[in-house]
Amino acid sequence: MSGERRERFLTTLKAAEMPPDTRRLLEEISAGHLDDLTRHLGLRFAAGDLDALSDRAALEFRERLPSAAPSTDEAREAWTGVVRDFLSNRHWGFTPEKGAAPKRPKKELSPQAKELIPYLWVFVQAAIIMKLVVYYFGLKAADDPTVENKLVLLAVVAFSFGSLIHFAWRMHRKEQRPRHQRGDQSHDDEGGEQPR
Repeated sequence: MSGERRERFLTTLKAAEMPPDTRRLLEEISAGHLDDLTRHLGLRFAAGDLDALSDRAALEFRERLPSAAPSTDEAREAWTGVVRDFLSNRHWGFTPEKGAAPKRPKKELSPQAKELIPYLWVFVQAAIIMKLVVYYFGLKAADDPTVENKLVLLAVVAFSFGSLIHFAWRMHRKEQRPRHQRGDQSHDDEGGEQPR
């Protein structure tokens, strides 16, 4: 159905008679013209309305083109005018269906990105948070060299090193476990299935 709409859209515009650059732009516009008009707003229309809306958009677009062989800039400007007209004239009288538009599925993080997150947190902790804490308590211990301030500074430095050592130990143990125990769903290097 969408392929038919696209072909009707291009036929109405007489795209075959236009310069190659403009023709390519018109093909791009025709491929996403209904998205430009409806989906980014979260609007849904009945299938019959989509056909009529597509035809009306093509006619409006053709009327706005300044010549039979417009430049790509002129074609872009004309299409922008069509979209603005559609929005400012209350969808040209077409009534959107009630209810929410279908939600796009959430993209899940890739396994590499999931594995990267702990490294980023350790980097932020080591490079920013712990540096500020060590600098603060270091300056405090330098200004007031009491035993308590020195112990707090020593505890903060020990915590910083301890957290980095704990992270390194945890990542090392994770690498030693077999893949099927790590939650890695990929196949092994020989191309066989992982044990389950």
